[in-house]
Amino acid sequence: MLYFYLSPLMDNSHQKKEHKYWQSFLAGDRESFSWLYETYVDEIYSYGLRFVSDTGLIEDTIQDLYIRIWNNRNGLKIPPSVRNYLFTAFRNLLFRKLSRLSHVSTNEVKDDNHLFNWELPIEDEKVRDEEQNSRFKQLQKLIDVLTPHQREVLFLKYYYDLSYDEIADVMGLTVKAIYKVAGRAMKSMRTQWMNLVSLIIISQSFIW
Repeated sequence: MLYFYLSPLMDNSHQKKEHKYWQSFLAGDRESFSWLYETYVDEIYSYGLRFVSDTGLIEDTIQDLYIRIWNNRNGLKIPPSVRNYLFTAFRNLLFRKLSRLSHVSTNEVKDDNHLFNWELPIEDEKVRDEEQNSRFKQLQKLIDVLTPHQREVLFLKYYYDLSYDEIADVMGLTVKAIYKVAGRAMKSMRTQWMNLVSLIIISQSFIW
């Protein structure tokens, strides 16, 4: 079972804080740069595990990401969301690496053929309710038949609390396309959709 870091909801105070650290980082402050790394590295690492199981590749991509933003800081501006900027940059960099490894174009890697692993905490020792485990198993089957894009959109929406605009930025799609992907996912799950949302909320007490 894949384990991941579940992020807290981001509020305005956190956004102001990350903007302050980002501005100091742009001025060359290494402590602010370290804060940006420590604050988001677990989230980014967890997100990378959705695409590949190669932890070395994920770690190398994260390292390359932070080296690049440090070296190019003089040409960077303050993004609306630093967190979202890092997610987008990491995803793009990871897909470029995957395209080189698989000898296909980046667009082909970004196509709906890419993997996106989303596993519910079935039979986790922390989940002791048999009825709850049974519901997780049923819903995992529904998640498994979703396309990678559908799983990624719902994951970013309900685990990382990203808006549809932010998801569009991360995935390199239009907002209209994101709404369409989400709509098709919810339609395919039909009456089970609200059960999935409720279980996502329940599962926030687990690190899995």
